[in-house]
Amino acid sequence: MAENILVIHGMRNGEQNNIIYDFVQQLMRSKHRHVHIAFLESETRNLKVVMGNLISHGYFEFNIIPVLLFPAKHYLYDIPSVLESLKNAHPHIISNIAQPLGTHREMPNIINRRMANALVSAEHVNRIILIAHGSSYYKEPDYALKKLMNDCNGFNIPIQMMTVYGDYSYQLHIEQYLNKGEGI
Repeated sequence: MAENILVIHGMRNGEQNNIIYDFVQQLMRSKHRHVHIAFLESETRNLKVVMGNLISHGYFEFNIIPVLLFPAKHYLYDIPSVLESLKNAHPHIISNIAQPLGTHREMPNIINRRMANALVSAEHVNRIILIAHGSSYYKEPDYALKKLMNDCNGFNIPIQMMTVYGDYSYQLHIEQYLNKGEGI
């Protein structure tokens, strides 16, 4: 049976990784599920360390579950690089990488519910902005965000996608809507 490893972005400094680790452990215990937790940003609980520890205890099959919204550098390069390195050292291991969360078929429904709840208390909305991290180097997050946006129900209100980084940067695009006085 494969060991499940949640791969969370995390942070190199501070207590955030410990807080997230404790929260996820408690959540999984309440669901009667066991998962291992690895962080992309960690020296002591990164994917290579977590998998190396499991391999040393005799495990050889792994389901890698990235807790990332869209495919970009971490999904397309960092995680596969770690897996390739471990596979070179341990040719017998088997690993499968799940799709990022934003590509899950339920994600449009989650966003639609969030939009519906927000619109109940909003006075004047004539544009919805769906914003994600984005990337200056990879186009895959843009494609995934566009698909997600197209799969959402705007409740007859236009939806605009923006990102923190990349071609759809909110810094380049949001001013045009704010200058029009639009309710966003």
